[in-house]
Amino acid sequence: SSSSASSVNADDGAKKTVHQLLPIEEAVKRVLHPELVARLDHDASLKDQLVHRWRRMLHQLLPLGGMSEGNDVTLYNNGDEMYQAMWAAMEAAQHTIRFETYIWEMDAIGKKTMDILKAASERGVDVTVIYDSFGSFMRLSQNNPDIQRLMEMGGTVIDFNPIVRAPWKYWRHAMFR
Repeated sequence: SSSSASSVNADDGAKKTVHQLLPIEEAVKRVLHPELVARLDHDASLKDQLVHRWRRMLHQLLPLGGMSEGNDVTLYNNGDEMYQAMWAAMEAAQHTIRFETYIWEMDAIGKKTMDILKAASERGVDVTVIYDSFGSFMRLSQNNPDIQRLMEMGGTVIDFNPIVRAPWKYWRHAMFR
């Protein structure tokens, strides 16, 4: 399921946000190009594929929970500073690493990050990686040997924003509206 929010007036006249659950099929239709939505009504195979991928993604994200408290934010002037700090934090982690990224490719930085994540998993740290399938398209997949090894070691790898093979004009609408 997915949720949708709407405002209603409470008894005291104040606005109140109400969340209602939508069937996943309806939630998916809200983010797709209208022509692709029309195709879903006539192409059961495409609809089943799309709904299956989104359901799988939501099922994988559910155990991660909601918001957390007590977080800190540090701003860096460049990627070198950021990566050094991130890698140091991962190497020092004792319990949990939650790593999320939009673009991940197995260049020198991606490989070093993966090696550190695998080492953390080997020492018993609960490692979860979430990468964006669209942002990492043609760069990384669940079939990557490093991803496979991390999962064999007990790590969780989630490819968020599953890609459905559809013509670019449909994605352009979803991304730039």
